[in-house]
Formats: sequence, C-alpha cells, structure tokens
Amino acid sequence: MFSFKTKMKIRIALQKINMFVKQRYVFAIVLIALVLALAGSITGLSSYVYQYGQSSSGLADCSTRLNETQLSYSECSDRSSSLSTSLQNAQLQLSSCLGQVTVNLTQCLNEKSNLMNNNKELSDSFANCKISFGMTNVTLFSTQIEFDELKKDYNSLVGSTANSICCMKNSALRNLGMNTTSFYYVANNTIVCTDQFDETLNTKPFSC
Repeated sequence: MFSFKTKMKIRIALQKINMFVKQRYVFAIVLIALVLALAGSITGLSSYVYQYGQSSSGLADCSTRLNETQLSYSECSDRSSSLSTSLQNAQLQLSSCLGQVTVNLTQCLNEKSNLMNNNKELSDSFANCKISFGMTNVTLFSTQIEFDELKKDYNSLVGSTANSICCMKNSALRNLGMNTTSFYYVANNTIVCTDQFDETLNTKPFSC
C-alpha cells in the first residue's frame, strides 16, 4: 500500500494533469472558435469581394447603358428639334398654300360671278336677237312678198311695153320689107327688140 505522502503526490499530480487537460480542452475550443471565426471572415470577405466584383461589373454596365441612354437622348433631342423645325416650315408652307388657295378661290368665284352675269346678258341679248330676228323674218317675208309682186308687176309692165314697142317696130319693118324681130331684152332701162335669141342678154319672146 502507498503511503499517505505518496498518495498526496499522486493526487497533486492528477490534479495538475486534470488542469492541463482542462487547459488544453479550453485552448482547443478557443482555437476551433478562432478557426471558425477566421473561416467565416474569409468566406465573408470572399463573398464581399465576389459581390463587389459583381457590383463593379453591374455598375460598369449601368454606366455604359447610362452613356448610351444619354447619347440616345441627345440624338432624340436633336431629331426632335429637327422635326420641330421641319414641322414649323411645313406649317408655314401650309399656311401660305391655304392663303394662295383662298385668293385663287376668291378670284374663281368672282370670275364665275362675272361669267354668270355675262351669260345672263348674252342670254338676254340672244333672246332679244331672236325676237328681232323673228320680226326681221316677218319683215323680210312681207318685203319678199311685196318684192315678188313688184317684180311680177314690173315684168308684166315690161312685157306689155315690149309687145307694144316691138310690134310697132315689126309693123314698120314689114312696110320697109325688112326682117321682123321676135325677141326683146332690157338694157339700161331700155327695151331692145332683136331677131336673135341670146341667153346672156336674157332675151324673151314677145307676141303681137
């Protein structure tokens, strides 16, 4: 059997061992905690670096798109200004055209009114001419009748006068033993007795 001193020494030794073991256990726990903390920090840092890279890439894309959008906006603004200028010019041209059309329409309406007035005057004049022409035709018809009657009377008078003159002349020619006449014509308002037919002189026969 061990002595009391020996037992005490063994107990003290065991206590030291237990203390050492406890200290090692605490150290291990602390070491594991540090490793886990460092691992978490490294993971978080990696995640942060990755997210930062992604954010930087997305930021670059956003910056590029923003520049493109600004360029597009500038082009749209320039185009809008150009279209606005073109629209103003078109509106001015349209206003000028409408003004010219209004002037031309007014002139056309005035000319139409004048033509209608002239047409009415011509229609009235034509109606008066028709009336006058009708009256003239009546007058001419009446005059023609009178002329025909006068001509008939004149020819009858000339024939009667020619018969008298030429018959007297034939009687004298017979007494002289000369050839008698059978036709007469009028020349210079004078009755001429002849024994030959001449169509150009419009000779006519007579009888005694």
